[in-house]
Amino acid sequence: MSDTARTALLDQVDAANRNTVAALLAVADAVNARTTTGPLPTKALPLVESLALRLMEGRTTLCRDLSWAHPAPATWMPYAPGLIRCAACVRTVLARIKGTDQDFRCDGCGKYSRPLYPQAAMIPGQMLDLPEVQFTVSMPTITVTYGLCRRCR
Repeated sequence: MSDTARTALLDQVDAANRNTVAALLAVADAVNARTTTGPLPTKALPLVESLALRLMEGRTTLCRDLSWAHPAPATWMPYAPGLIRCAACVRTVLARIKGTDQDFRCDGCGKYSRPLYPQAAMIPGQMLDLPEVQFTVSMPTITVTYGLCRRCR
């Protein structure tokens, strides 16, 4: 990969990260939610570890609209763990939520809970460049969205 191509890919990764942060802040502002920066929340760690394991084992993939070669904002939902989704695919999944008991399962403990408190954590996009083996890949910026019961929150 040329230096120009590396720079372009890094610019795309940075743009995806900035777009994701802006979107998360806009949602938080719209619902008057608290935002924090820094390490992942404790309750998000097992979910992110699950995502990493699923990716390594090939049990989670990218939707057809995403690519390891072109970073973009993406979303992963523990209750639909097989895909990391683009915005259009997320809208399709959200449209299927009908308020059933399954839609109110805590992603922390698995118990039914009303209310269920929506949460989100961002995993910044990254680029891995190994020029000695001519391998370059980018990881999309992933927003992990999940819901927690009062006890797990």
